[in-house]
Amino acid sequence: MSTAFDMQERSPSMMHIHRAGTGIVAAPDDIASGSFLVQMLLSSRTEAEMTAMRAFEPPGVVTHWHGESPACPFSYLSVQPVKNGTAVAWFGPVNQKGFQQ
Repeated sequence: MSTAFDMQERSPSMMHIHRAGTGIVAAPDDIASGSFLVQMLLSSRTEAEMTAMRAFEPPGVVTHWHGESPACPFSYLSVQPVKNGTAVAWFGPVNQKGFQQ
C-alpha cells in the first residue's frame, strides 16, 4: 500500500501478525486539523468485508468527526465494513463542538 488508506482488493486469507510499532504511517493531510498517525490492521475493497485501522492523534488534532482536547492525546480503533468500495466517507471539517462547518 502506498498511502495509509490504500485498500487491498480482498482481506487476507491468513492471519498476519504485526510487531508493535510497525506499519505506522502519516494519515493523509486533508482529513484532519493536523498531522496524525495510522496503522492499517485489515484492509479490503470487497463489498461487505471488514476493515480495521488504529489511529494515534496528538493533543488538539481533530479529524472529520473524531478528536481530542488541546491537552490530551487520543487513540482509537476503527472497524467497519466496506460499502461501495470504501470503508470511510470523509465529510467536511468540524468545529470544536463537533458540528460540521
